[in-house]
Amino acid sequence: MPTSRKTTIATLLILGTGQIHAAGFGLDEYSASQIGMAFSGGAAAADEAGTVYANPAGMSLLGEREVMAGLQYVGPKLPFSNEGSGHALFGPLGGGDDSAEVSAVIPSLFYVTPLNQQWHAGIGISAPFGLATSYDETWVGRYHAIDSSLKTLNINPSLAYKASDRLSVGFGISAQHIEVTMSNAIDFGGICVAEEAAGNLAAGTCGFLGLAPQQNDGKVEVTGTDWSLGWNVGLLYQLDDATRVGFSYRSGVSHVLSGTADYTVPAAALPLNATGLFNDGSASSATTLPAIASFSLHHQASERLTLMTDLRWTNWAVLDEMRIEFDNPVQGDAVTPTEWRNTWRIAVGGAYAWDDKLTLRGGIAHDQSPVPNDQLRTARIPDASRNWLSLGLGYALESNMDLDVGYSRVFSVSNNIDNADPVMGYQLTGSYNNHADVLGVQLRYRY
Repeated sequence: MPTSRKTTIATLLILGTGQIHAAGFGLDEYSASQIGMAFSGGAAAADEAGTVYANPAGMSLLGEREVMAGLQYVGPKLPFSNEGSGHALFGPLGGGDDSAEVSAVIPSLFYVTPLNQQWHAGIGISAPFGLATSYDETWVGRYHAIDSSLKTLNINPSLAYKASDRLSVGFGISAQHIEVTMSNAIDFGGICVAEEAAGNLAAGTCGFLGLAPQQNDGKVEVTGTDWSLGWNVGLLYQLDDATRVGFSYRSGVSHVLSGTADYTVPAAALPLNATGLFNDGSASSATTLPAIASFSLHHQASERLTLMTDLRWTNWAVLDEMRIEFDNPVQGDAVTPTEWRNTWRIAVGGAYAWDDKLTLRGGIAHDQSPVPNDQLRTARIPDASRNWLSLGLGYALESNMDLDVGYSRVFSVSNNIDNADPVMGYQLTGSYNNHADVLGVQLRYRY
C-alpha cells in the first residue's frame, strides 16, 4: 500500500490513546463533602483529610490524626441520536443509535497526622483521571469507538508547614499509574474497495474476495500502561478571623505508555494483510496529563453559615496532538491533532450547621470543555461544557466520627458531533444528550 494509506490506517491504532485527551476524563470525585458543594472551596476548606489532594497546606489546620475513606459513584447517560452519518461514496452508515454510558465506583483514602505544632504529614490515594464508554459492536459509530477505558491511580504523600498564625504551605509528590484500553471496528470491505479504486489492487479483487463496504468488519484493540511522577504545592492564608484563601497547583504528569495493538481480521480480508500492516504488535506513546491550578475563598459568614467559591484552570492546551510509534516496520508514526484549549471552572457553594450534629451543603458550578468544535468532538468522550447542581449533608455519628453524603446532577450545555474516522472517513453526525449523576459517601475518623 502507499505510504499515505499506511499512515492513515496506523492512525486507527491511536484513536483510543489519542482521544483520552478530550474533556470529560478529569475526576474531581475525591470527597463526598465537596461533591455536595460542587467542589466550591477545596483549596481553602482545610476541614478534612481530603485536603491532601485539594491543597496540602490545609493539613496544618487539622488538629488531630484523621482517616477519611470514601466511595464515589459516577453514573453518566450518553444517548446518541444519528443525524445522517455516512460516506460520500459508500452511502449512509448502517447500525443503530446507542448510548455509551458505563457507571463506575471510585474509591479514595486519605490520612493526615500532626508531627508537631508546625509540621503535618499526610498521604492520599485517589483517581484524578478516568473514563469509560462502551457501545454495541454494530452501532452506527463502530468505526469511531466501541470500548474506551482510562484508569489512573494516584499515590500522594505530602507535608504541610505552618509558617505563622496566618500562613501555611504544603508540598506533595505523586506516583501515578495509568492504564488505557480502547477498541473500534475496521471496515475491511471499505478498505478493499478504496484500494481497488486507487489502482493499488487489481480490478475485481474485492468481488473475488467477497468484500464490500460495511459488510466485512474487523476490530482493533489498543492497550497501554505506565507509571510516572508528578508534584503538587499549596498555600493557605488567613485574611482575618472569618476569611481565608487557598491556592493549589498540581503539575502535569508526563507518561510514556507501552502496550499492544491486537487485530481481528475477517478471513476474507486476510489477503489484504500481505504486507503485515494489520499484524499484532507493540506500540508506545508519550503523553502528558494536564496541570491544574485552583484558587478558593472560604468565608465564615456567621456562626452557622459558611460560604465558599473556587476558580480552577486546567492546562488542556498542552495536548495539541497525539503521536504514536510502532514497532511494526511497515507502519510509520501516526499523528492525531487534538487542538484542545485551556479551560476554566467556577463554583460557588456553602454549608449550614443545622445543629451540633447535622450540616447541610449545596453548590453550583460551570465547567468549560476543552473541545473546540463539533469536528474534534469524539464518540469516545462526547464531552461539552457542563453545569453542576449539588446537595449534601454531614452527620456527626460520634464526637470523633462523621458521615458525609454528597450528590451532584451534571448537565451538558450542548453536544453535537460531526467527526470523521481516520481510516475510511465515515462521518459520524448527530447529537448527544448528556447528563450524569454523581453520588459520594465517606466516613471520617479522628483520633
